Amino acid sequence: MDTRLWFDLPAVVRLAEHAASCATFTGDGDGDRRPCLLIDGPPAAVIRSNGRATDPAPDPVDARYIDGGTEPPDDDPTAAICLPLTHTDPDDEMWHGPALLDQLRYAAGAAWFIVTIHADTTVDHATGHTRQVDTVPARATWVPAHVEAGPPGPYPAQIAHGYHRPGGHAFARFRRDIAWWIALDLHGQPAGPRPAAAVRVIGEQVALVHHAGTDVERVEPLTADPGGWWRIDGDAWPWTITDDDPAVSPGEASVWQTWGPDGEQRCTVCHAVDEIDSGELPSMVGYGLDTWSRCRRCGSTETSDPMFGLHTRPAPWPPPRQRQDELDAQSATGDQARP
Repeated sequence: MDTRLWFDLPAVVRLAEHAASCATFTGDGDGDRRPCLLIDGPPAAVIRSNGRATDPAPDPVDARYIDGGTEPPDDDPTAAICLPLTHTDPDDEMWHGPALLDQLRYAAGAAWFIVTIHADTTVDHATGHTRQVDTVPARATWVPAHVEAGPPGPYPAQIAHGYHRPGGHAFARFRRDIAWWIALDLHGQPAGPRPAAAVRVIGEQVALVHHAGTDVERVEPLTADPGGWWRIDGDAWPWTITDDDPAVSPGEASVWQTWGPDGEQRCTVCHAVDEIDSGELPSMVGYGLDTWSRCRRCGSTETSDPMFGLHTRPAPWPPPRQRQDELDAQSATGDQARP
């Protein structure tokens, strides 16, 4: 049976850089002539540098996960696993690709160094971005990202680096003000596209409301992570990572984007749909038109004229708490939200 070892990639990179900086090495075969990563196989599953230097080497790194068999074969090849970090001949890169040291250095965004020990004692290695888990481990690192779940989003969040939920979706957590923003967006959506659970924010508390507005409504209070981060996840929230954050796009990107099958206009700052005041008049430059538009929810504006072109003025969002309370009240009564 194959055995797959999952190591924390940044920690492995530190070991590799240490080995590459040394002039003498420990080990047998390749291990005593050039920089290598040495692996003590299952059940220990530890990776370490073979470099010898005056300064101490970084501590060996334990495998976070071991998939498959944990018992080594009878001939115990794992006791001598040596992964060379560099090529012995410059021409080797042409025939065998980049050296392992370069692969590790340039594995942008990856979280894992994965070593597969096959039943025939051969060894493969690769880098990986995420691993599927049912719940986020306590030692997970949270990193900034923008996420969306179908129509809702994108929202600034933190995601659990190196992990994803069954189905490939991200684990995400949000500041209280962003949770309020999600709740406001959901309230303004048609019933069909809404997630099965709604978000409710009262004061500093965030809760999920299951089957909202029905006889079986159930409120699930959430507990904030340290630092004031609220996890909104589960099957109702298929969060995916997006690199597109229109609210902070550089340059004069339009405040509005076409949204939905009927060509509705959505504010890229606060996500309000078709809540626009607009107008136009003959331009003072003597030709063409001057135009203006303003979002009723957040107050972001956009103007254009034939001489200077497009000019946008995004409003701060999410807004101050007093304005949040006003929007909540308007949303509850069905009034149009006006800044």
